[in-house]
Amino acid sequence: MKEKYNLIKLFSEYETIEIPKIQRDYAQGREGEIEVRKRFLDNIFSNLINNKTLELDFIYGSKYNNTLYLLDGQQRITTLFLLYWYLAFKELDSFDIIMCLRNFTYSTRASSRDFCKNLISKIKYIKESAINYDKLSEKLKEYSWLINYKDPTINAMLNMIDAIDEKYKDKNINGLFNNLENITFYVLPLEDFKLTDEIYIKMNARGKPLTDFENFKADLINWVKYENNELKFKFKEYTTYNGYEILYKEEISMKLDNEWTDLFWSLSKDYKNRENIKKQIFDNLFLKFFYRITLNYLIIDNISDKTNKDIVEESNYKILFNEEKYSNFDAFKNTFHKNYNEIFKILNFLSENENYKSIIKDIIPLWEKNKKEDCNIFLNDSFEYIDRIILVAFMLYFQKNSYEYKQTKFIRWMRIIWNIFEHFQVAEYNIVGAIKLIDELSNYSSNIYSFLADEKIKIKSDLAKDYIEFERKKCRFIIKYNIWEEEFKELEKHPFLRGYIDFLIDNNMDIDKFKHRKNFIYDTFDKDGICYKLKENHLLLRALISNINSVVDLPGRYSDIGDDFRSLIRDKKFHDAKKNNEEYKMNILIRGWFDNSVDINDLIMKLEELVNKDSKIKINDDKNKEERIRIAHESLYKNNELIKWMQDTSSYNIKWDSGNIYICKDYARYNRVLIGSYRNILIKKYLIKKYSFEDKDNFEIPYNSENKIGYFGCFDIAIYGIGYKFYFDRWNYLYVYKSIKNNNEYKDVPIKEYNLNDCSYKYIIEKLEKEIFSKEQ
Repeated sequence: MKEKYNLIKLFSEYETIEIPKIQRDYAQGREGEIEVRKRFLDNIFSNLINNKTLELDFIYGSKYNNTLYLLDGQQRITTLFLLYWYLAFKELDSFDIIMCLRNFTYSTRASSRDFCKNLISKIKYIKESAINYDKLSEKLKEYSWLINYKDPTINAMLNMIDAIDEKYKDKNINGLFNNLENITFYVLPLEDFKLTDEIYIKMNARGKPLTDFENFKADLINWVKYENNELKFKFKEYTTYNGYEILYKEEISMKLDNEWTDLFWSLSKDYKNRENIKKQIFDNLFLKFFYRITLNYLIIDNISDKTNKDIVEESNYKILFNEEKYSNFDAFKNTFHKNYNEIFKILNFLSENENYKSIIKDIIPLWEKNKKEDCNIFLNDSFEYIDRIILVAFMLYFQKNSYEYKQTKFIRWMRIIWNIFEHFQVAEYNIVGAIKLIDELSNYSSNIYSFLADEKIKIKSDLAKDYIEFERKKCRFIIKYNIWEEEFKELEKHPFLRGYIDFLIDNNMDIDKFKHRKNFIYDTFDKDGICYKLKENHLLLRALISNINSVVDLPGRYSDIGDDFRSLIRDKKFHDAKKNNEEYKMNILIRGWFDNSVDINDLIMKLEELVNKDSKIKINDDKNKEERIRIAHESLYKNNELIKWMQDTSSYNIKWDSGNIYICKDYARYNRVLIGSYRNILIKKYLIKKYSFEDKDNFEIPYNSENKIGYFGCFDIAIYGIGYKFYFDRWNYLYVYKSIKNNNEYKDVPIKEYNLNDCSYKYIIEKLEKEIFSKEQ
């Protein structure tokens, strides 16, 4: 065991304790560190008053010529130095016992060094002269030897003296000086511990103010060492650490300052270079890790007993999820109580043998492998739900596999998780269910392919069932012939598909057929979606829509742009259509096109034939409605100019209103184009072309173009000509007004109305010719 020291005993072994020049100023006494000061002094005075032992962990230093140069422990030792001075000042008459403290010195500034020396050397004079004072620091400033109380270290020391004085007087106590010997710590000279001075740089590169992480770290150590902690017997067990037999709680403290610090220190340098962040970010990264790992375990602890809503509404969940500014350890305490061992095991694992670098490399999804930057699942500023899912998958894999790193098995596990959750949306309302699913799957993570391939095994979770089934289907191929794994992976890494390849798989395919389909994918899609040859005239999208034979299968969002098209081909509706729509299952369509085409040019010819065919949609009980639906359907694949306008203007939402179909932009409530109506053809081919009516309000789209395409925007449209106004409303009624002169004023007088929903196009033309235009001739 290493020997414990109190401050007086430390000076019996070292002639001088020095804070080297490169160290930062004393910080615990700063104006902005009131809470830190209060917590530290509360702990110290509680133990002094009750005459209990208080351990202040390890301090590190470099020994040279009987001087210990402090590299870590400066703040604690300086506060302890001031406490010895103050209690001697208040309670002793003879000061010989503290004269050794004259050799506690700051090399940061001559004024700091002189202040420490004079504080001890002149204590007798100070005691005799400072009989009455309101604020001890103001009294000290009166002495001529205190010539630079604006020195940051001196100013901070004066603040700490005032805080100690206030605490002492508030408690109305006496006789504490002798109890100071119970405040102890371990000392590790760096040359004994085989460390270099780099650890000093790491511990002091965090900037001068005490950070949230430093406060968290102090609270964590205090919790570990708290005598009322129910786990205290676990933390008091002995363990071997770098050749030293020490208590488990001391090992935790040591690793927080050494191995775990080394890990995040190295990451902070890489992170800073990648993100071009100029400020030091070590503490932020370390604290982020604890917020995120703790929240994940909070969810895991409660998935069996609480609902998603119950968990996400807990105050601790919100603090950890939002990564609020650190104030105290309360949000972490219960989770650490249950999971401290796993959290520390994870840190140990990541710190060993450069495991972190391997994990980050192996955890990246296939479609991200070519990126220059690594995927940082722990430390990214933007931590999305998918990032939390991946972090949970990492945690549970190693927890349930005894932290044994078998690379192939881990990569396979992460491949399955990415393929499921890249496309299944996780949000606040289902985060608990998602983690519950991963928890269930992780029980078989060491051989995930065999587990998923076994059709007899049922997965309890109902979440992401389609995507799980996609992976089970692929695993059955892989287990039968392992060559399939590389073939699947080759296609999963496509930057547009991103793991989703189910539409190319059928149970009866052989390897050659799949390779043929795979080659077509690389000819058909690029990283942004459909390649230029098929996107120029929106040919693939139009061909897919042309095959619809049921109105219920019309898409809600009609786009071949990026994520929109990926969502379209993932839409379960198009993969699991009604039995009477078997021929329109999108996966069957695309596979058939690829299988029956020699090359991309052959495919294009086949698709062009499809987009020129008439609609196959049938509505047996309403022929008028069927005609309007077929008009809408054909508008979505025959009229390429309309499709181009839809894509260019993002007007690709398909909506229903009063039994009619229209297209619109997101949030463009009143700017809609009815496509399941006779209004467009009536206006363009009949009123304007035959009778020279005018679109005075410029309703025809595109609105500011000479190349009009025969579709008219807005719900309510008025067209004027030969003394009439034809008014089409949103319910697909046509009102005809006659302009009549009365007292030199023209008024629109309603003369007819027609319900365009209840009659055919031919019938309405006949009615207009007979009831309106025949009277003009």
